[in-house]
Amino acid sequence: MVNVCPKEGDPRETVSEFISNDSVRVMSGLRVQGVAPMMDVIKAEIMKQTPKTNILILDRDALCGVTFPRELVDLLRKELVRDEKNAVIIPEDPAISNWQFSFQPLIDEGYKIQVYYGTSACRQVPMCTKLF
Repeated sequence: MVNVCPKEGDPRETVSEFISNDSVRVMSGLRVQGVAPMMDVIKAEIMKQTPKTNILILDRDALCGVTFPRELVDLLRKELVRDEKNAVIIPEDPAISNWQFSFQPLIDEGYKIQVYYGTSACRQVPMCTKLF
């Protein structure tokens, strides 16, 4: 396997396909702008393409008091809507070990969840990865 740093690019040029095409799993942004503006572009595009999608932003404020994955599952159950499309935007690395495992029990219960995880890749290029 070869690991390659993502190429820096304007997210406004690629966000439409990133949201609509399930085979596109990663999108990069502009280094000078950082992760937050790229995640704002993603949120706006989700609202544009699928306005009925329930959007949940899991930033540090939303995760205050959540320490373990099981606590995150409880939070997600309160905030997500069963039988509707849910977009979970995580604009920064959560301080919860193994947070990714919190989504599988909900998916098994029938929740429709698409996670958009923002982080800085090598050379501080902002990157968003679609999970699940």
